This record gives sequence, structure tokens and C-alpha cells, in this order.
Amino acid sequence: HGVIACEMNGAEPGDYWSVGNLISVVHDGARLVGQVCDIAVADNRWKSNGVNLALVKIELTGEIVDEAPGKPVFYRGIRNFPTLGAVAHRIRAADLRAIFQTGQAANIVEIGTLSQNATIAATVSVDELTRRHFAIVGSTGVGKTTSVSMLVKHCVREKPKLRMIIVDPHNEYAAHFRGQAFLLDADTLDLPYWMFRFEEMIDVVYTGRKPNPDEA
Repeated sequence: HGVIACEMNGAEPGDYWSVGNLISVVHDGARLVGQVCDIAVADNRWKSNGVNLALVKIELTGEIVDEAPGKPVFYRGIRNFPTLGAVAHRIRAADLRAIFQTGQAANIVEIGTLSQNATIAATVSVDELTRRHFAIVGSTGVGKTTSVSMLVKHCVREKPKLRMIIVDPHNEYAAHFRGQAFLLDADTLDLPYWMFRFEEMIDVVYTGRKPNPDEA
């Protein structure tokens, strides 16, 4: 982590830095990429009319190098950390695009736009997505089910022979895949008795009541 100081003008709210945004720090022929983790006013007082000195805590994640004029390339990891006085600024659109580009991967699909810059498409590679483990996390109600459903639909559209199994204990996905999925629930799932262990068979026969050993 690192802490940098910057000036904020209270009259220009569009220029504010906010938690989650990516910024860049110029250092040693590269632009280090950092994500804003915390932000606070230095003197704990916000002046609506005037300049405010803000302390911004960032987490450095990688660096941008211009390997050719107009061709920035993003690399994960930091080779050298910035020195005192290094200039920090809002990240360029070209650098932001370089961070999120999917390169030459196959089956690229667009799933939306970046929240930091709506002019840049957010894309994923279906091949990479289905070949690796990944997770979608978030608090209740932020749209995890909708996001997963959208990704699954894109994957199946790009690779029609792809088959997916969704374990859905809360019955949230059936409405998203009407006519596309075969639904198994308590009414449609039949299991042969020979699949059950002895303890499971006892539980089925006695429906929760514990029999004495002789009955078992």
C-alpha cells in the first residue's frame, strides 16, 4: 500500500477520486497502476469553496509500459516502487483499456462497460472463463445471480455444445433459463434405492424418526 497527497477542488465534483478507481503513478519509464482503497481529507475538514488536500491510500497492482508509440501494455506486479515526489494522476483511457483488454484470446464477448469509463467495453474470453476457476462475490441484492446468468448465456451462445450444471438451492436461476435448461427438483428427481447408504435408507423409511436397532 502507499499513501499519496492530492488537491481536490470543491467546485468540480467530477474530478473527485473515489474508492475503487484506478490511478497511475509515473515512475522509471512506466506508469504504475494503483487502486484507491481509502481516501480522506488531510485536516478532517472539507471546504466546499476552495482546494482540499486529500490523502489517498492506494494498492499498487501492476504497471503500464509503452512498448511502442500509442501501444501501452499492462504487466501485473511492480518491479520498482515509486519515489517521493512521483506524480500521481487519474489513469488515461488508453491505459485503462490496456489493463482490461483480453488480447488474442478466442471467443471474446462484450458483457458491459467499465464503471470508471463507460466508453470502454468490458469483455471476457469464453475459453478462458470456462477453463479456469473464478468467483463472483458481493452482498445480497447487488446482482450476483443476474451476472452469473448473463455469463452462462454468453458462454452457451458462443459454444453451443457446452454443458453446464447449476446447483441452485434457492431456486433463483430457473426464471433466467426458461426453455433452455432441464430442471431437476424434488418432484422430478428419481433416485434408485441402491444409491442410498444404509443410514440414508433408514432415514427415508422412518422419515426422521430414529428406529430401535431391531427395527433397523
